[in-house]
Amino acid sequence: MSLTRILACSPKSRSLLLVPLVGLLVACATPSAPVSKTVYDFGAPVAQPAGSGPTLSPLALAEIQTAWGQNSTAMEYRLAYANGQELTPYSQARWSMPPAHLVAQRVREVLSQQQPVVSLGDSSTDFVLQLSLETFGQIFDTPQSSRGSVQLRATLLKGDTLVAQRKIVANTPAPSSDAAGGARALSDATQTAAAELASWVAERMR
Repeated sequence: MSLTRILACSPKSRSLLLVPLVGLLVACATPSAPVSKTVYDFGAPVAQPAGSGPTLSPLALAEIQTAWGQNSTAMEYRLAYANGQELTPYSQARWSMPPAHLVAQRVREVLSQQQPVVSLGDSSTDFVLQLSLETFGQIFDTPQSSRGSVQLRATLLKGDTLVAQRKIVANTPAPSSDAAGGARALSDATQTAAAELASWVAERMR
C-alpha cells in the first residue's frame, strides 16, 4: 500500500499500517556489523620429550630478513596453474603477526630444544645464525590442490668467519583449498624447515 493511501485511512488504521513500515525503514537504515577477519597462527609448539634438554652451546639468532614488507599480516596465495607470478591476499583471513615473526618464533622454539638461543650480541656465544625468508605462501598447483611452501636461506657464522650456508625448502600439502588449509600447511612446512635447520646447525656446531 502506498504512503498516500495509508495517510488517507483512519488514525487507528494508520497506526497499524505504519508500525511495520517504520520497522522496515529502521532495519534498512541500521548499518550491518563489520565482518571480522579470521586470524591464524601456527598453534601450540610441539611438546618437548620428557627428560630432554639443551645439549649444545648457545646460539645467537639474528632477526629474520624477508624480501617483502616486514609488517604485513596478509595471508597470500599463488595460482601456479594460472599465473604463478601473482600473489593474491585472502580478503577475510590474516596472520596474527607478520610471517617472518611467526617463522622466527617457531625456529627459536625448535632450536631451544637442543641449545640456548640468545639475542644478537650476547657475550655467551660467538655463533650467529642469520636467516632469510625467501618464500612463504600457499601455492595452488590445481584449483583443488594446494601446498604450504617455505624456503629459508641460512648462514652460520662464528665471529666474522663463515661456517656454512644452506638453503632449506619445505612443502606440505594443504588439507583443504582455503585459508584454513593454507594456515595448517604453512605451519607444518615451517615445523619441517625448522627441524631440518636445527639438525644442520647441530652438525656444524658439534
